[in-house]
Parts: sequence; structure tokens; C-alpha cells
Amino acid sequence: MRRSQTGRAIGFLFAALPMLLQLPSLAHAQVDDRPAAHGSHTLQIDAKPTVRKLASRLTLPRRVEAAPDGTALVVDSTLGTLTRFTTEGTATVIAADILEPTGVAAYGRDEILVTEFASGMLGAGALLLINAEGELFVHAAGLPGPVDVTVAPDGTPFVACLDGTVARIGPDGSWTTIASGLPQPSAITVDPVGRLLIASTIDGSIRQISTSGELELLREGLRDPVDLAVDSEGHLIVACEVGNELLYIDGSGGKRTFAHVPTGTSSIAFDKHDNIYLVNTERHTLLRVVINVFVDCPHCGDRLKLQFRRPGGLAKPKPASEPDPGTIADAIAEGPVT
Repeated sequence: MRRSQTGRAIGFLFAALPMLLQLPSLAHAQVDDRPAAHGSHTLQIDAKPTVRKLASRLTLPRRVEAAPDGTALVVDSTLGTLTRFTTEGTATVIAADILEPTGVAAYGRDEILVTEFASGMLGAGALLLINAEGELFVHAAGLPGPVDVTVAPDGTPFVACLDGTVARIGPDGSWTTIASGLPQPSAITVDPVGRLLIASTIDGSIRQISTSGELELLREGLRDPVDLAVDSEGHLIVACEVGNELLYIDGSGGKRTFAHVPTGTSSIAFDKHDNIYLVNTERHTLLRVVINVFVDCPHCGDRLKLQFRRPGGLAKPKPASEPDPGTIADAIAEGPVT
């Protein structure tokens, strides 16, 4: 007798059971029995995403970045440290004695870039490189108050600086100003096609630099945007210092709530599976929100995606190109469960 789709979905869950038993939100989970075409399965589960507190006594966590291996990289401006956190919360200090680190980005397979703000002193800022052995080098010197760094899809680093400039960093550490006149940038990120996005707290704006170098205003009037993150599909998410929301900004500058988060959430990062890391400077915490889990199909060995959603589905329909509103809101607002 041919197995039903529901039977196959249940089989997938049994195969993933050791992993799923670690997620408390799945106590009463139900599986959507309408998987997509084989090879690109996404099985939706009626359960809240799981929030895990990885650290609760950070001093002044400034920025978080997801490394290629799924761990979280956190810079602490007061301690002057770069720390790696595993998904279970084990912490390892990678670098210390950094003069006010403000930004961090994974660079290549094993290297890490950190911006050294140096109190914004003229010519004292630097972009540091930490290699796989943990050795620290000055990669680019003389930057004017570097506040954040991002790495484009082609591997080129870009640094946003307090004086309103954006610098392109060459392989030899030389740097070139590609934009100026920005109102005191607070964060920079890049989307999958190479478009740079810069936040400014002075006017609450988000500006973008196209791949051809054109600078334009995307959105203004936000409440102190302090960090930016882009998921694997190019959705731009903004963390604001004022309020308790993460905002989704679409390609035309429109905004809506992506998720409710604790007040004080100041940095956000997506890992390669679009699970989320959140840093909170007021609560001195690092959180991990698990939205997606990948498991091997017990029948063919293909990788399958299990996606958690709230019981009862989404609050309202959404365009397919937009992230799910409120999917992680309840889980984050209720605080860590593990």
C-alpha cells in the first residue's frame, strides 16, 4: 500500500526526534501534511520557535555576527573582547585588549574582522583581522571612527565610519572612501546581490549604495536604528534602540513589524539557516531563536527543512516575498524557555 503524505511527514519527525526533543516548544507540535516538491521540502510545524539564552552576564555587548559554522561572534565594547558562543552557550574569548570594538564580520572561511573604534579619535581607528589560529593583526589603519563592518558576496569588506563615510577595504589593507555625507552611521550590512545598507541614528534613516555606487535614501524617521541584518532571501531587518520591535523594511522603504523583542535589543544576526541571534545591551544577554531545523530524509537522505510556526498559523495572509509577521514574536516576547 502506498504511504500517505501524512505518514511520510510523521516518518520525518521520528527521524529527527533526537534533535526535536531538545526543543521545548514542540510538546504539542503538528506537521503540515502538504510538503513541497521533493528535493525542496519545507515541513511546517504548529509550534512556537524556541528561544535559548546563551549568555546573561555580558558587560556591554555591542554587536553580534553569525559565523559560517553557526556559532555567534560577540564584541564587547567595555571589555574589549571578541567572544565566540556555541549554540549551547559555551563561550570562548578569541581576542582581547581591543580598543573599543564596535563591529564584527566573518571573513572567508576561518577569519574574522573587527572594527576598533578607539574612542573615535581621528586616525586612530582600525580594522582588525583575527586568523584561524587566533592571531590578531591590523588589516587597515587610520580609519575615522569605524563603527561597523560587513563583507560583500565577493569577499570585499566595507566599513561605516562615524564621520559619515563608507570605506572599501582592499586585500592589502588600503582603503578608499566610496560614500560620504551620511549622518553619523550606526550600522552597515550587505544584501545577497551586493547592495550596501547603512543605518543612521541621527535622522533615523536607512540609506543604500547600489552595486554601481549610487547612494540613495531608503527610509527615514525610524526610532534610533542601531543594527541591520539581511536574511538569506534578502529581507532587511532593523533593530531600533527605542521600542521593542524588529522592523522589516521592503525594497521601496515600506516598514512593518517583523517581531516583538525585549526593550534594549541592540544587535541582530541571521545564521545560514535564518535562525536568529539577538544581543540586548540593557539585559546583558545573548539569545538564539530557532526557527528552522534541517534533518535528513529517512527515505532518500535528502535534507529537509522543518519550520516552526505559531499554533493556528499566521495571524494574517502575507505576500510570499515578505517574512512571516509575528512568527517569532510570541516566543521572543515571552523570554527564554531554556
